[in-house]
Amino acid sequence: MIQKLKIIGILLILCFCPEYVQSNQNQDRIQVEIVPGVESNLIVWNFPEPPEIDSLILFRTESLRDSFQILKIIPVIPNRHLDDGLSSKNRYFYKLTYHGADGQQKSSDLDTPPFGRPLKINKHQNMIINDFIHKNINNIESLITILIEKQISESNILPTGFNTKALSLLLSSNFKSKYPWFGHFPVRDIFQMETKLENELWQNISNQVNQKMETLRPYYRNKFLVTPQEWTKRVEKGVYLIEEQINYLFLSFEDELELLKKQEPVRVSWLRFEENRNWVDLSLISPGQLFEKDITLISNEKVRNSQLGVPGAVHLVNILYYCFTTFYYLLLLVRTCLLVFTTRLQLFTICC
Repeated sequence: MIQKLKIIGILLILCFCPEYVQSNQNQDRIQVEIVPGVESNLIVWNFPEPPEIDSLILFRTESLRDSFQILKIIPVIPNRHLDDGLSSKNRYFYKLTYHGADGQQKSSDLDTPPFGRPLKINKHQNMIINDFIHKNINNIESLITILIEKQISESNILPTGFNTKALSLLLSSNFKSKYPWFGHFPVRDIFQMETKLENELWQNISNQVNQKMETLRPYYRNKFLVTPQEWTKRVEKGVYLIEEQINYLFLSFEDELELLKKQEPVRVSWLRFEENRNWVDLSLISPGQLFEKDITLISNEKVRNSQLGVPGAVHLVNILYYCFTTFYYLLLLVRTCLLVFTTRLQLFTICC
């Protein structure tokens, strides 16, 4: 009698509450999203309640008229797999399955299987991608850094040989740190940078990077195994960081420039070493303070003076000096010559 009542209860549920049955079925179903990319489909899955399993079986077919074929056994974590090397002319349908702890097989939706048609890259995208294809780019942040470096290099506003990579890393960084302008530029170039930082490049660089990221999205989004939502969020953060870091960069430059102007009127800006001599570049910050005055240069505890009269704007003075040892031996030579001359003079006097 009790068994009959249970059967009747189940039948009543099936007849009057079909949504309850559907809900229970959905709880066991693997939720799958397909993200099309260039010649690839990114398969992303989630579980209503994560099962205690290590792997899933991935099936694929190009037509629902054909049966699904096993493509690969894939790990559950991370919850995504890239199916690449596909044709943009075909649609690909997918199915994921696993066996639960109760021994029953669970799967993704079989009534309307998830599918995706890979994208075809256009000539413009292909040309841009070819510039980066041989670079070691592993994530969105690295791609943003390389795009910044490319923008700065192509602008030609910085001196030849300038380390644009270090500056690009700073502009894409999460951490605010002052750029060591004095460490990368002679003082004379520091003053020239004041006008170069007013270049429109710095106002447009974030927009340019954002546009390039949109062009590269179809290829790199799947390559980096990120969903559309993740891509958008991380690109927006990268663009925001560029704008923030540029503002901080300008402030740090103004601080260093102000400090430089407050220092003594003479500054050693550059040292160049040769075999028997050294070149010292001096920058005169405030030439008016030095009119008809001497500059004292101390090297190897030896004082050297050079008289300068330099009215006008900032000038660069090159002072050439020999090494101390050379100077020392020169003095010895002069002293020896004087002793020889004195001795001969005395002998000549005695003989006479």
